Parts: sequence; structure tokens; C-alpha cells
Amino acid sequence: MRKTAKILITIAIIVIGFGLILWGIKSGSNAEQIKIGVIEPITGQGAGWGNQAKEGALLAEEKIKNAGGNINIYIEDHQNDPKLALTTFENLVLTKDIDALVSMSSGVMVALSPALDEKQIPTINGGAVTNKLSGISKYEFNIVPLSSQDISYIVDQMIDKFGKNKIAILISNDDFGLSSYETAQKEIAFKNAQIVAYEKYLNTDKDFKTQIMKIKNANPDSLLIAGQAMGLVLKQAKELGLTVPVFSSETFENPDFVKQGGLATEGVIYTGLKLSGDDQAMKNFTEEYKNKYGHEPSLYSYTTYDAVGILYKYLQECNQDKPCVLNKLHNEDYSGLYNSDIKFNDKGELVNPEFYLKTVKDGQFVKYE
Repeated sequence: MRKTAKILITIAIIVIGFGLILWGIKSGSNAEQIKIGVIEPITGQGAGWGNQAKEGALLAEEKIKNAGGNINIYIEDHQNDPKLALTTFENLVLTKDIDALVSMSSGVMVALSPALDEKQIPTINGGAVTNKLSGISKYEFNIVPLSSQDISYIVDQMIDKFGKNKIAILISNDDFGLSSYETAQKEIAFKNAQIVAYEKYLNTDKDFKTQIMKIKNANPDSLLIAGQAMGLVLKQAKELGLTVPVFSSETFENPDFVKQGGLATEGVIYTGLKLSGDDQAMKNFTEEYKNKYGHEPSLYSYTTYDAVGILYKYLQECNQDKPCVLNKLHNEDYSGLYNSDIKFNDKGELVNPEFYLKTVKDGQFVKYE
């Protein structure tokens, strides 16, 4: 019993010590509480992404507190609605006096950007990919690659690795989808391949048969999709006999898409963001996450966990001085959980993200082999 107790105490010391290093927590500090708003699409379109993010944020808060940190996370649901997100953000600033923000969704992040500058709130985007976010606000930083990086990679793989050159594109008609198309169009032209069909849909649509039949009749050798409701799109495509290989961006890693599309999502190949953090820390996080939530973490669990950690560390080191925090975000590297070298350029973009291919196999998101 004594030996077991000693082992448990040793583990606790290691965990707390890791927190002191990772988040810069000063043991015994009486620092003022750091308050971070986390506004995500917890219900409605994008809820699969938003709930991953929420869980990652709450686990970060728990671990920071366990390591002696003074933090409070305020979780809010923007339902993928830019107007609601803006109202929610302003309310958090007014009633909770938040020091920083974490959020996602392309339309939401674009809508929030003027308010971030006005209120001077350091913000990390944990999941939006529209190219409009490049340099949009001096207070906004992107911990995930934007479409210019992500979509370029998957298009290159489609053409160079898989030999596809008659590509159909189906996107949602929003900032997310349109930015993906803009990048894909340029890369496909550069590679001397061809777009044989290009179709859009509204996020409120439930019936995609017209767009799918136009694509099928164009006789493509592959399909690139980006947007909301991708699971439903693929389910209807399978029913209509569109059986070409399907490719997508990192955003395909959404459990709701697999639930919606079922077997139609099997074999979809998409951009994976390489997790290059410490192996043991990743294993520990994954185990804790599974024990707490009953399922595996996915991309936005990791990115939001790290986003909270970055903001907490820099706010504490700067005594919540915003110019100091911005300087650190622009000039310092952060050794995070999912990426051991998180750094942003002068436009707030993630520097040198590493990609690999992932796919859906037996309903799980796994490395493509």
C-alpha cells in the first residue's frame, strides 16, 4: 500500500510539474484569475466540430487548475450563426470581462474580426479555414491551416499521388466552401488538371440530388468536397450511383459526417494535420480524454486544448497586458500537445504545418495506408 501511494504521489508531482512548464504556472502565485471565452457551434450545423472543441477546452481548464493555475473558461454556443456569435462575444466582454477568446467556423471568425480589434481581445481560431482570416485582425491567430495550405495539399495528392485529372467540386456556398474552391481552382490549373463540374449548395439544404446528378453526368474521375453536411451529401451521392473516389480537407474529421453518411463515408481521403507533440503527453491526453468523455479525441479537441494553453500561458506571463500577449503570439514558439512547434506569422497564420493523408475506415478516422 505504501509503495502504491508513493507511486501515485510521484505521478501527481510529474503531472503538476508538466503543467508548470507547459503553461508557465508559478506555484503559489496569487495572480488574478484569467478568463477565457470559448464560443463554439455546440448545436446546429458544425456541432460535431464544436463539441470536440468544447471538450478540449474544458479538459485544458481542468488540468491547468489541477496544476495550480487560476483560470475560468466560459463556454457558449454560437450555433454557426455569425450574428449570434457577435452578440455572445460582446456579452462575454461586458459581463465576464474575458481576457481572451477561442472560437471557430469561417463565417463566425470573419464576423468577429472587427470586434476583436475594437475590444482588443487576443483570439485563437481553433477550426475555421477561410483564407479571409489571413491578416484580418491583429488580435486573431489561426492554430489550424487555412484553405490556402490545406486544400492545396489535398489537391496535390489527388493529382500527383492518385493520378486524378478530371475533378468535380461540390462545396457549401459560404466562406468556408468558397475559400476552398478558390484555392482548389488555382492549384488544379497550376497542375494542368481539369475541373469538369463545379456545384454549390446552401447550408440549409437537405436535398443535393440536382447537384449530384450534374456532377455524375460530367463523368469525373474524382470528387472534392468541402462544407457543411458532407455526410448527407455523400449518402445521397452513393444512392445515385456516384462512386468516384472522394477527397476533402481536414474539416472532414467530424463524427457527425460519419453518422449522417454511414457507409458512404468509408474510404473518403482527406488532409490530416500531423500531430507532432510529445508522444507520451499525447498518449496521456488521449487516455484522460477517453476516460472523461467516453470516446477518442479528434483534431479540434487537440487544437482547442492547445489554444487555451497558449492564451493562458502568455496572459499569465504578461500579467494580462494585451500588447505583451500579442508580441509573444507573433514572436515566440509554443510547444503544444498536438504540435511541438506552434508559431504564427505576421498575418496570424500557422507557420509550416505538416500534413499527411487520413481516411475513414470502419467508421473511424485513421491514417491512410
